[in-house]
Parts: sequence; structure tokens; C-alpha cells
Amino acid sequence: MQTLARTIALAGFGLLLACGHKPPYRVGEQPPAESLMQRTEPQLSAIAVPDAQITLDRVVRADLQLLAQTDARFRATVTKAGNELVTLAFSEDGYAMRYKLDEIPTGFYSGPADPCAVEAVLGVPLSYEGLVALVLGGAPIIEGSTLAKQKWDRKRGYEVLTLSGAGYVQELWFGWVDCGWVFSGGQLWQGSLDARGQWLFTFEHDRHEHVGGALLPGRTKVRAPGKRRNHIIVLSYKERKANPAWSKASPTGGDGGDSGDGGDGGDDGGWENSDDDGGWENSDDDGGWENSDEPAEPAPSEGAPEDTPAPPSGVLAAVLEAAGPEPRPAATSPVPAVFTINANGLTDRGDLCR
Repeated sequence: MQTLARTIALAGFGLLLACGHKPPYRVGEQPPAESLMQRTEPQLSAIAVPDAQITLDRVVRADLQLLAQTDARFRATVTKAGNELVTLAFSEDGYAMRYKLDEIPTGFYSGPADPCAVEAVLGVPLSYEGLVALVLGGAPIIEGSTLAKQKWDRKRGYEVLTLSGAGYVQELWFGWVDCGWVFSGGQLWQGSLDARGQWLFTFEHDRHEHVGGALLPGRTKVRAPGKRRNHIIVLSYKERKANPAWSKASPTGGDGGDSGDGGDGGDDGGWENSDDDGGWENSDDDGGWENSDEPAEPAPSEGAPEDTPAPPSGVLAAVLEAAGPEPRPAATSPVPAVFTINANGLTDRGDLCR
């Protein structure tokens, strides 16, 4: 009887090993690596997420609102019961963060562009470009890496590309969804193909859905090593808007962001309780370029050239001479104002990354 039971158990184990995900192609017809790599690029140029949920390390579950744009521009606010916990914004101009949790002193941090702010909030060593790519349905790709191998992973049900270079090894996973390949996750280690070193992070996209003509993940899970146990971050999207109005507007036009000038401390980050929609909706505001209530400039008087003003005289001439030449206008940043935040009354802690 025992021999029969052992035989049945071994047969069952053999069946389990034989089971697995079959590739959606015939032998020798695997998808070209170049075609798969295109799926790792951001699927949209910009996105607004007015309603999402973030779960941090299995414990903290909170509401999330975020904006993201290619060129490594990002802004996110995490709230709990309507109370701000942290707001992080970054762009090529630098980063700023309002922080009200307990891992570091509460306050306002800002400085030149540095991804350490991302790791301080998420616990994951992601670059600016990598985090933005994840939000826009793509992948954080290590620069300088090249394709080492390609295979079908029967256990996970993914076509896997392995990249190596610049001191890292990276796996990229691609799933077959809606009769097409979509980027579905990956892993990153330090080291080489022959000697993988420290594991840095693993992430996975699933629950894909169509947003603005692009197929984006409805949920993203990220794991990374922590001091006591692994960090786990889960992003679940409820509402998204592709290529919002602020991503097409002039950086100094009416794009709905806070001005970052400190104000009177009443800035709410552009997310809540404001007549401004924070960039979520296509506003009728034209940035002040047309339909202004300001009176039109008077027409030039007859007989005088339109572009030749009368020379100053008397007191006006003396004031202008004392003031010297007119200063040149300051250069305008190309970054939309929605990616700028201020301290909003918090203590200025300086640069977290110095």
C-alpha cells in the first residue's frame, strides 16, 4: 500500500512539473527582441492620475494622486483620510518634497536633481526616468546594457529578455495580453551574468487596461530589499487621464500648478479644495493669451511711426539714466508649473540628498 501511495505521489509530482504556461508561438517563431524592447518605452507622453491607491510594506494603505511626463517629470501626493502624508515633485530643474511621516524629520526638502528622494519615499533605488517610465507603462532600463539572451519562462508565462552591462544584470518580462505583447515586469541585480551580486528590485505590471489608446497596467507591484524585510509597494489605479491639458500648454500659461512662491501657506498642492483642477481636467482657461478682460492697447496716433516711441524727457529721462540699462528677462523653465511645490508652512530642512 505504501509503495502504491508513493508511486501515485511521484506521478502527481511529475504531472505538476509537466504543467506550465505554453508560449503563444510555435518553435522558432519567438518575437524579435527589438520589437519587445519597444514595449519598454513609456506608452504615453504624460498622464494625470486623480484616483489611485498605494500600499506600503503591507501596512500603510493610502490614497494617491500623481502626474507624470516624459523628460523625468513627476509629482505625487499620498494622503490618508484627507491628510497629506508626503508630496514629492521632481523634474530636470530639481526636486522638492513635503514630508510628514516618521522615517526622517518632518519638513520641506529641496535641492538639485537627485534620485535619493525617490528612494527616501519608496525605499527603491529608482532613477527619475525609471519611476516615470513605470507610471507610463514602461520599464527602467539600465543605460549601457546589451541583450544577453532570450527565452520563454514557463513558470511565469513570460517571454524574458536578459540584459547585461554597466555592472548590472536585468531581466525584462513580456506577457501576451489581448493578442499582443505587453511589458509586464522585471528584476535587477548588481554584478554580471557569471556572478550576480546584490538583488536591487523586482517589479510586475498586471491588470492591463486601455487608457488614451495605450495599454497600461492597472496595478504595479514593486519589491526591494529592506533592513528587516523586503519593501513591498503596490500601486492600484482607479482613474487616469492620458495627455492632460497642462502637458500641451505653455510652461508659464494657465496650467493649474501652484506657483511655488511660498504664498500665504494656503497652498494645497493643487489637489484638493481649489477652484483650480490641478491639471486633471481640460480647462477652458487659455493662459491669458486670448479673451482677456484687460482693455486693448490704444492705436498709435496718426502721423507717427508705430514702432518709434517719443523719447523720454524731464524727470522721466533723469530716472531712466540713473537706473541704467533695462535688465534682461529671466530665462523661463520649460517645466510645467504643476511640477513645482512649496513648503506650505513646513520647516525648510534643505537638501535631503547632500
